[in-house]
Amino acid sequence: MTKKLKQKKEPPDNNQNLLTPIHNGKSTWKWRAWHEREIPVKVNSSYVNDKIYVKISSSAINKLLTIRYPQNLWKSLPASLKNKLLNNIAYAYTAHFPLVIDKNVRLEFNTEYPQVYSWSNQSFMKFLPAYWYMHSAKRGTHILPILKTILNTTHTFKATNNENFSFSPSNEKYVVLPFTFGKDSFLTYHLVKRLGFKPILFWVNDPLSPYESKHKLDLFNSFSKEIHDPIICVDSELETLRDLGMSWFGWEIPLTAWAILAIPIARQWKAKYIIFSNERSTEAFFYDHDGLKVVPDYEQSTQAVDEISLLTQSLSNGNVFTTSFLQGLDEITIISILAEEFSKNTFKNLMSCGSAHECAESRWCGKCSKCARLYLYLSANGINPLKEVGFGENMFKTSKQGLYNVFGQTAAGSLFDAFGLNTEEQAFAFYLCYLRGIKDPLVNKFTKTKYFKDVENRFDYFLNEYYRQHEERVTPSVCKQALSKLCEGILARVRKKAKALHKAALV
Repeated sequence: MTKKLKQKKEPPDNNQNLLTPIHNGKSTWKWRAWHEREIPVKVNSSYVNDKIYVKISSSAINKLLTIRYPQNLWKSLPASLKNKLLNNIAYAYTAHFPLVIDKNVRLEFNTEYPQVYSWSNQSFMKFLPAYWYMHSAKRGTHILPILKTILNTTHTFKATNNENFSFSPSNEKYVVLPFTFGKDSFLTYHLVKRLGFKPILFWVNDPLSPYESKHKLDLFNSFSKEIHDPIICVDSELETLRDLGMSWFGWEIPLTAWAILAIPIARQWKAKYIIFSNERSTEAFFYDHDGLKVVPDYEQSTQAVDEISLLTQSLSNGNVFTTSFLQGLDEITIISILAEEFSKNTFKNLMSCGSAHECAESRWCGKCSKCARLYLYLSANGINPLKEVGFGENMFKTSKQGLYNVFGQTAAGSLFDAFGLNTEEQAFAFYLCYLRGIKDPLVNKFTKTKYFKDVENRFDYFLNEYYRQHEERVTPSVCKQALSKLCEGILARVRKKAKALHKAALV
């Protein structure tokens, strides 16, 4: 007798629209097709005169937001260039929606396929290992859920019309400088001026941080009386899309969006460069326990600068490049150059608080790790934060210990601070504070840590690591030699003074 083989049950084909039989003879959908389960998000964009309108319609997000340019900057553009920029603006500000909605999403644009599309998605992928650390504090959580969201997102655009657009040849003397009153912005501004360039200062004002906007508008009003360079403020409600309750999603490509918004300004002044102020610290990274490279601020890395430059070139017929002058300088180095050579008009206007949007009365909250870090680096370089920079309280009090990385645990903060990536730099800064005779509680406590002896014993290493210009490859060749010579000349004086302090302490 032949044994009857049991037929193996085939698994369902999940790529088909499955029909599940019911006992009464009828059939119904077991589940909907994949594309039918997507949440459609319509992004319809348009412009009138100097205003850009972006309307977002979906079951999850419904908003009508605007961007407004001053001085007829948008209105004067040819229609073909406006359309090209609109394609990229619409996508750059909404590409993160699937990560916020956290479901399968279909983004439907009434604009054409944007040049920024590929770069945006590369940036999302590069941010993958860092997302969990920044959002959920789930250290080591697998990246698959967010990767799945990115890969499952559908995008639709209207047919591409390859129109030519006019863009006048650039003038190498004019540069567009995104300016925020931070230390990096100030140093870039001073270096640009010293090298003979003519900067147009550019800032995007948004309602996301009303107190921060108020402080910066006040600073612009006073600063404009001290300088003779154009200042362009673009009002953008689209910046609010970065804060939809998910602390980091939306902050992957803010500089990219600013670069796109800067194109009309570059065209108006025939500027050849958009110069961001990305520093060496933004290259910092670490590997998690899965061996994944975690880069807290990928968009400011060298590779990102190159990518954004390709984007601005494509939006300007090859006329506008994007670069940075600070990619070889650490944060404490930047402060040292400002203190040594460019203190006039700088420190009284400095603003770099991580929680400025919460402070109505002061531009320094005194509660965040960024305030602590800046207070430390300023003090290390002989600048009194209380008297010269507008700080309202001493950040070297014992109660501020948790905001630093040299006291046995990573700082309560974000980005580099929370990851402890600047611990060595902070140790060097605290040691310099000690050399300067600062007797505040946290400086005294630092002298009892392992880092104090380490810096004391290896002072020459720290001096040459943080008071020098490191090799970088994004500065334009036309000014690289002059820039290097300028910075190195200043840093030689800085090193000489620091060595004298160290020698005196050892006597």
